[in-house]
Amino acid sequence: MKRTIGIVSAVSISLLLAIGVLAHERRSRSDKDLDFPAVQAVATPADLQSPGAKLLPFQAYDLMSAVAQPLLSFPIMKRAVAVTASSTSETPLSKLLTSQLTTVGLGQIRIGMTVEEVAQAGIQLVPLDGNARGECQYLRVPKSLESVGFMVVDDQIIRVDVWPGSSIETKSGIKIGATEADILEYYEGRIEMAPNPETGGKYLVFTPSGEGEDLYRLVFETDPEERVVAFRSGQFPAVIWPEGCL
Repeated sequence: MKRTIGIVSAVSISLLLAIGVLAHERRSRSDKDLDFPAVQAVATPADLQSPGAKLLPFQAYDLMSAVAQPLLSFPIMKRAVAVTASSTSETPLSKLLTSQLTTVGLGQIRIGMTVEEVAQAGIQLVPLDGNARGECQYLRVPKSLESVGFMVVDDQIIRVDVWPGSSIETKSGIKIGATEADILEYYEGRIEMAPNPETGGKYLVFTPSGEGEDLYRLVFETDPEERVVAFRSGQFPAVIWPEGCL
């Protein structure tokens, strides 16, 4: 009986010592000890079936799992980042759709550009039927800006028209449906007015005063209720042609 107790005690002490050594090694090892060479001895399935195969402690398998899992997930993360980047990137067309009309153009389409230069900027223009007069014609962006026309004379864009149904506005915030009072308030003292026989309202013309800008105009057309029904920007005198290219 005493012999049995002695054997049990010896085994218990040995186990406690072994656990203590393992705990000490686990506390004392540094990040340097966790490099890949420390786990290269992981047994393969074939090794596990071979006589004398050496099994690593559970800690080694835990380490391999911790290292392998992020590596397996990396391709998925990379694809997710790529999709997010592509979905949030701004295209030339999306930029144009949110641009404001100024005296010198709309977004990246500037007064004086050729049609080829517009295409190089990533915007394709197609003819607007029924508005040609000699070398003058209107082009538009298909399926996106149906209510905006780009007047082209001798292959150069010289005017941008905004018609009813468009949400485009000027840099000052004037858009279809704005009032004459809105225009007069913003461009205080810088608006010339004339009757508009076509709409029964008025023409309101703004001429910029900056150096080299007096060639350009903003022209607003209103109805009898004094609301904006169309507006445009471009070079003088084409910008004041009441019938466009007709």
